[in-house]
Amino acid sequence: MELHLNSYIRDVFKYFFAPARSVTILSFHCCIFNYLTASCGSRLLPTTGIPPEHIYHIRYKGMMLCSAMLRSIFTGNCINFGVFSLYGDSSIDDALRMFFEMALDIGRGQFLVYPKLVKSYHDFLEALTQDYVVFVTNLEPDVLVYVLQTPLDGVNSLDTDIVIPACATVDKVVSHMYKRYYGVGSEAISVTSGGDHQTIENSILRTFFEMALDIGRGQFLVYPKLVKSYHDFLEALTQDYVVFVTNLEPDVLVYVLQTLLDGVNSLDTDIVIPACATVDKVVSHMYQRYYGVGSEAISVTSGLIENDNSLKVVREKPEVLQEILSSLLSAVLFDECRCHYSMSRPILGLILLLEDYYSRLKLQLIVSLPPSQQNFVSELMDELTKLPRNLVICNKDQFTSNVSTYPP
Repeated sequence: MELHLNSYIRDVFKYFFAPARSVTILSFHCCIFNYLTASCGSRLLPTTGIPPEHIYHIRYKGMMLCSAMLRSIFTGNCINFGVFSLYGDSSIDDALRMFFEMALDIGRGQFLVYPKLVKSYHDFLEALTQDYVVFVTNLEPDVLVYVLQTPLDGVNSLDTDIVIPACATVDKVVSHMYKRYYGVGSEAISVTSGGDHQTIENSILRTFFEMALDIGRGQFLVYPKLVKSYHDFLEALTQDYVVFVTNLEPDVLVYVLQTLLDGVNSLDTDIVIPACATVDKVVSHMYQRYYGVGSEAISVTSGLIENDNSLKVVREKPEVLQEILSSLLSAVLFDECRCHYSMSRPILGLILLLEDYYSRLKLQLIVSLPPSQQNFVSELMDELTKLPRNLVICNKDQFTSNVSTYPP
């Protein structure tokens, strides 16, 4: 089986990286990849009585190759996986379910024994949660708890090649769980929530679009610096505020789309690139709204409708999330942090998701210090979280910056 897997991986990689391959061929090989993963797993799992010295080559190496194949599919950006669910093709879901069955069968203890196995596992989880995080949070609560425990082991690893993807996975999963737990959509976090600062931001944005209307499309084409700054801003805006754009009055929204069309047709690549990125975000969101699915309930690339299993974990089994927060916070604040940026990214989402626990944890950390340092450290930790309650990119960047200035 191992020889067949290696041979097939080489053959399909040739197809993936050949410049003239069609989407049809790529889709076919993705289906075969997924079928092979499910078939491989169904044969490996029942195998019992394997001597410990042979278990890696007989069982674990095949599982490692399966995760490598799946990662190649998800990081290749060759296929829109929403098409599979649209046509009732379950091969992706079958392969992913088999992957997590194999992960459960291996057990956390064995992951720690085989570095290549654990690295391939975390590399794939990072790739999966980029666009398929809904599949992970849809897992049964016990399985989801196990999946969260394995990144905890990764976060505590001494190998930075394991720490970095593990932290990225925690960041994506926790951010999504926070949005689901508090009932906010991924694109609508700061725009639709209440508060004075949101009102101010909305007022500023409305003024911006009024100025854009006043300038007119013709004038944009005359001044290259003006049109570039306009499209750069629209690209940044639609990363987290796409709801504001699609909520504009119809005439204004049509005008914005027309300016994007001008940008897409520009001869300047510095204008084309941000204009295309903006079109992608706006059209993706409009597609979700048009077909009656909310951004918080569906993954655009996977087509998966979300269930409430991740909410059950937050409510009923928060211990693993608490442990992850404790480990990350201790590492970035008090240890010689190996991957400062990667390790700090998930922390804000964990703090917002587990506010009561964070308050207790902060108190424990402060009490453990000498009395002469307690007030000073308390003020510093308060400064870390003086941010709006959302997970937009600029907010996470500010939190990372705050952590980086924290004295050792």
